[in-house]
Amino acid sequence: MKKELCQWNTDFSISPENKVLAAADMAPAVGSGLIPTYIIYLLGWHYFSDYRSRGSIEPLPVILRIYSDKKRNCYSESRNMNYLLTGLPKSGKTTIIKKLVQKLEGPAGGFFTEEIKEDNIRVGFSIRTLSGKEGILSHKNFKSKYRVGKYGVGINTLDKIGVKEIEDSLEKGKIIIIDEIGKMELFSKGFQDVVWRALESKNPLVATIIFVKHPFADKVKKRTDVKVFEVTKKNRNELVEVLVKKLKKEK
Repeated sequence: MKKELCQWNTDFSISPENKVLAAADMAPAVGSGLIPTYIIYLLGWHYFSDYRSRGSIEPLPVILRIYSDKKRNCYSESRNMNYLLTGLPKSGKTTIIKKLVQKLEGPAGGFFTEEIKEDNIRVGFSIRTLSGKEGILSHKNFKSKYRVGKYGVGINTLDKIGVKEIEDSLEKGKIIIIDEIGKMELFSKGFQDVVWRALESKNPLVATIIFVKHPFADKVKKRTDVKVFEVTKKNRNELVEVLVKKLKKEK
């Protein structure tokens, strides 16, 4: 569903006293530097003066909603919602992503990760794009300064395959699929940047994201244009159809 996530209502039919209240409600934003003080001053003075001469009583309308990150971004009314799957390891997030891709009606781009096993023992993770490219994301034999547990992480592979896939999908207006926004992937600044661009875009996005705390992941989860689903044994069989229906509504 299209959402208007930053709204300035300039409908002057709204009663003056409510505009004064709205200006007062913006005070926290002024203190944080989101809105210049002089705007609040002008709003408050103008409408309070008008209110004293005219005055009326109405329920307080929603005049201004402000959502911003550190860059003070405002999400446009043409934004789609973004859907994130989170949960404990082995909860079924990647399986849901794979089943979802098979059911999508529109073109999709992105990637998912899979375990690499030798003699039934996990030794690393591969990355596979929906366009057919594949590489090794991490391996126990990798010599890398980026490590998660016993695995060295191949940032260059992620950037050349995963990041490029998302960039191409954004340009072509495809549904974005990311599995996952995880510890290994988040070592890459390029990956973080393209994820944020995808979230800001008009492209529908479905991604898995780490369950534990991480500065970037937490920032993503707090976005107002994001819906987070926690995957459990009880709901994982239902979530594919839930996501299919939600993505159809985004069209």
